Amino acid sequence: MLKLDGITIQFGGLTALKDVSFSMGADQVVGLVGPNGAGKTTLFNAISGLVRPTAGSVSFDGIDISRQPLHMRARIGIGRTFQIPQPMHELTVRENLIVAQRFGNGKVDHARIDEILAFMDLTAKAESDAATSLALQELKRLEVAKALATEPKLLLLDEVLAGLETSGKRYFTAKLEDMHKKFGIGILIIEHDIETVSTLCHRVVVLNFGKVIADGTLTLRGVSKPVSLEVTFKPEGDGATLDVAGTLQRLDFGVGTGDYADTSVIGGEVKVTAHLQLAAK
Repeated sequence: MLKLDGITIQFGGLTALKDVSFSMGADQVVGLVGPNGAGKTTLFNAISGLVRPTAGSVSFDGIDISRQPLHMRARIGIGRTFQIPQPMHELTVRENLIVAQRFGNGKVDHARIDEILAFMDLTAKAESDAATSLALQELKRLEVAKALATEPKLLLLDEVLAGLETSGKRYFTAKLEDMHKKFGIGILIIEHDIETVSTLCHRVVVLNFGKVIADGTLTLRGVSKPVSLEVTFKPEGDGATLDVAGTLQRLDFGVGTGDYADTSVIGGEVKVTAHLQLAAK
């Protein structure tokens, strides 16, 4: 469905993305992870049409869409959300979906809007002012609902879980799993919560300094006292599995401190340190 071939984006003398290539199908949920400033949102902008690549191509369903504008990409099935929810002010929740649906396919299907409202648990808020009446989690639900209203084949989710408490993150993880199965939508998600990524995603692509440094699977299971484990994230094959019982706190790529640190690539493999908080026995 989606194929990126050698995507490079430069802003003056700054290279935000360099030779990024990977592909995914409608049957996949793919996580896009990496440190802040790695180029994840810039890549979303290139896929959705907000930014035109300096070099390389974006293909969707076998068609090169590199020069198509944003609204044409929405019409062929690429939907997205933004890190900060952007409700349309002075419109109700329902009207936000109507505008999004018209933008996506040029017509309004009220039955479909009711279905999306129910699916995202927004029916009770349908006639409320979207900008002033919704809590954070409801705003994020609306952001996803608007993207669904454009009838996407591929949904780009940019840190949709950011700022949510554990219960909210688990709600969205389950909802996204249901969405993928119910609507048959491919999902590419930027996320820093690795517990969510390991639960939700079939595959993980790692960006660092604008380059893809790993593309593969990562299974983390696990938890009894704090522990750090170094695993090898393989670009192909089954990836790394931690066969312990616990709750993942974060991953560090390479050696360093913070949520993400510099990545070391050794023989085509990425060394990852997994920090798990284990439950007391």
